[in-house]
Amino acid sequence: MPHYRYRTRASDGSTQSGVLSADNAVTAAAILRNQGHHVLSLTPTHAGALSASSLKDKLKALNVGSGPSQKEVLDFTTQLAVMIRAGISIRAALDGIADQTDNIAFKKILLQLKNDVEAGKQFSEAIARHPKLFSLLYVNMVRASEMSGSFSKMLDRIAAYMGQQIETRKMVVGAMIYPGVIATMAVSVTVFLLTFVLPKFAQVFKGKEELLPWATTFLMGLSRWMTQYWYIPLGTVVLFIIGIILFSKTKFGRLTLDRLKLAVPVFRRMFRSLYISRSLHTMAELLNAG
Repeated sequence: MPHYRYRTRASDGSTQSGVLSADNAVTAAAILRNQGHHVLSLTPTHAGALSASSLKDKLKALNVGSGPSQKEVLDFTTQLAVMIRAGISIRAALDGIADQTDNIAFKKILLQLKNDVEAGKQFSEAIARHPKLFSLLYVNMVRASEMSGSFSKMLDRIAAYMGQQIETRKMVVGAMIYPGVIATMAVSVTVFLLTFVLPKFAQVFKGKEELLPWATTFLMGLSRWMTQYWYIPLGTVVLFIIGIILFSKTKFGRLTLDRLKLAVPVFRRMFRSLYISRSLHTMAELLNAG
């Protein structure tokens, strides 16, 4: 039977918290109301999370400023859908989820969302102020659900969509690990040969360079240059990586890299299939949302 962590306010004004077992969130909320409690928050949990609560408390202090991940946004969306279905107001749900969130940066955002809702703003207006966290698709689907009155169902659809996108991203990363490892090994072996193996052969052919083929002479010279000025290629690689990272943060850079993904023969088919599938899925969600 599922477990739900709750926080309630009793008739005397005191707050209580604990864990309740029920068939679903609606039943859990009904049990608490029958006991005379006003439900402030109600989130699903499991046995592993209960046994690891002390560890979470110890790690909580270490999480001082990391930005929220898409997985945290997915968990937030799922919890919010459950609490809305259980009859909890958006303000109380945001307050409860923020109270149980370990990520300090995400907690501040959730409290800001709660303050915006209390100030009379629609939830879609509140999340639209955080475009780095909530995509335009997320905001538009929430706005459509507010107009149609199917808020909790739409949150479930958003959570399912986000979960699929996260799994797809994991599959793409997993597919790129193998060629990445092969390329890294090839570069490492080449550097090892040029800096450790070829210098030993250079000593054998010392004074006889004119007898060697031009390709061998070139490799010997390259090996000698790399051993003497190793900091130049190393610095070039570091600067190149930093440049790619900074370039990818610009709009033109992202567009260029996306075009490159669709042009590289090794990854072209995979990325084309991924982008077509994502576009069609996104269009389907928008049409279903109205």
